This record gives sequence, C-alpha cells and structure tokens, in this order.
Amino acid sequence: MKIGILSGKSYSEVARILEQAGFINIPVERITYWLYRRRIKDFMEMDNVPKALRIYLSKRFQPGYYGPFQSFLSDDLSRKFLFKTRSGFPVESVYIPDSKRNTICISSQAGCRMACSFCNTGMLGFHGDLGTDEILNQVGSIMETDRLTHIVFMGMGEPLDNYENVLKALDILTAQWGFAFSPRNITVSTIGLKPHMKEFLKSTKCNVAVSIHSPFDEERDEIIPSDSKYSIRELVEMIGEHNWEKNRRMTFEYIMIKGLNDTDRHLAGLIRILKGTVIRINLMSYHPSEGSIMQSSTDDIQWLFKKQLIQNGISASIRRSRGIDIGAACGLLGGSNS
Repeated sequence: MKIGILSGKSYSEVARILEQAGFINIPVERITYWLYRRRIKDFMEMDNVPKALRIYLSKRFQPGYYGPFQSFLSDDLSRKFLFKTRSGFPVESVYIPDSKRNTICISSQAGCRMACSFCNTGMLGFHGDLGTDEILNQVGSIMETDRLTHIVFMGMGEPLDNYENVLKALDILTAQWGFAFSPRNITVSTIGLKPHMKEFLKSTKCNVAVSIHSPFDEERDEIIPSDSKYSIRELVEMIGEHNWEKNRRMTFEYIMIKGLNDTDRHLAGLIRILKGTVIRINLMSYHPSEGSIMQSSTDDIQWLFKKQLIQNGISASIRRSRGIDIGAACGLLGGSNS
C-alpha cells in the first residue's frame, strides 16, 4: 500500500479522508490541530483521537514533517536550512531572528526558471515545483517554528510559477484550522508573473512584494529576462485597484546595482511611477556571487534614494542584509555550500 502525506491537505480533503474511513463523528479540526498546530511526527501522539483512527492514519499516511539535512549558522544568528525534496534537488530556507520579529524565508521551487541576472538561484535552472507539503515543511519542521512571527516567500523559485501549491499553502498557513498566521504577517515575492498576478491579488490578503529593479521596462527586461511578467505600468494599475486594503502591504523591491540602476535618472523614474500610489519601496544591496562583475551601490547612494523618495511622499526603506557569510542573503540562495 502506498503511503501518502497528510500535511498539505485542506480542511475538505481531511474531512473526505475521515468520511471515507467511516469516522464521521470525529471533528476535522481535531485532526488539523494536531497536524498544523502541534506538527506531530507520529499519529499515535493524538491522545484525544480514537485509537482505531490513529492506527488507520498510521497505516496510510505520514504526517509529512522532516527536518533539514544540513544547516549553517551566520555570525548575525540567521540560520540557513537545506531540505531534501522529491525532485532530488535540495532547497533552502532561512530563519532570521530580529528582536521581536522572527521570520522564515521559504522556497516555492527547486531552482527557478526566471533567470534574473542578480540571482544565484536563477543560474541553477529549474528543477521542479515544491508540493504544498514541501512548502509547509519549511515552516513546520524547524526547532524555531514556535517563535515564528512572519513568513516570506522570498527563497528559491517564483511563487506564482507554482501557483496552485503556493495558494493552497497560504490557505493552510492563514486558516484558523491550519497554522493560523495572520495574512498581514505573510509576504509573497514575485516578478509579477502573468497570468496569475491579477488572480493572486483577489485570492489572498497576504502582502505582495514585486521585483522591479528599474523604473524602465526595457532595462527591467535585461535584469529580469522573463517575458511572462506584467509591465511596471500594469503592476501599478493592478495594485491601485486594491488600494482600499489598508492592512495589506504592497511593495516594490529594488536591488541597487552600481552604475546600472542607481543614477539620478533612475531616482527620478522611481519618483514618477510611485508618487501618489500606495506602493512602498524596499531598497536592497546587491550581493555578488562568484564571478560576478557587478557591484552594489554605495551606502550613500542608497540613503540618498531613500531620502528623496520619502521627501516625495513615498514610503521607502533600506533592507538590512542578513546571512551574507553563509550565502543566505537576497540573491545568494543556491550557492556553493548547498
């Protein structure tokens, strides 16, 4: 008999499993509580569930949680985890502790097919989508799970390129019968992939961060070569249609690369497209991988951009780099220590 994975199942799927097994008087929430809140590794731990059901589930399913096969600790206390996947290609996630905010940065794919020029993962090519259970495992299997306050889909892969599995994972992460995270504490990073971006904005209340890296589409195409992304104008208009969602954060992500996208012309372009919108901008340092000839913009230039953007009524911040020494910073996942 083939053993299935219970993690990653929706409320209705768990209900159907119980019904088909004849356990119609067992509340579904009792099973999902053990599965998603307690994150059990053995169904026999469910002490308020009939033994017959525990035995039934044990014969047919595994809970689905397994720890990383390797981890790396940064000097700044960030920790990178490596997980095995069904594709055989390892994926990475990063735990980032920071005062009262503890974030897990998770992956949605093994590798990536977007081929962004600044990103190590894109150089690896595409090695398969992660299943919903493999996405949730990055959140639920680490020792730090109970400390987590925020989740960001900013690891390996383009989340909207694995749309159905990511959407299902978000449903389980935010449902009261699931992990019960607040949608405002979850952020999904994307290049604004067609055709799913529009539907995604309607289907979830999670925060959205869109990689742009230039205010000019022709330059953005060189940095993000995928032709399956919406233009900057289309993105601004789409996000504008959701500007009534006051508790939802809409962000443009902007990796600053010396001489490439950090000139006065680029600053003026950013002000032009963002002024009067609800979109905030997150400025980030570029982290060169081995063999790269590009360099990050200086701190002075980054602070100048932030100052000028704020003076024009645009919410702007500079993201502090974490985990550089273990290849865990933005753009470095999939490096040599994987």
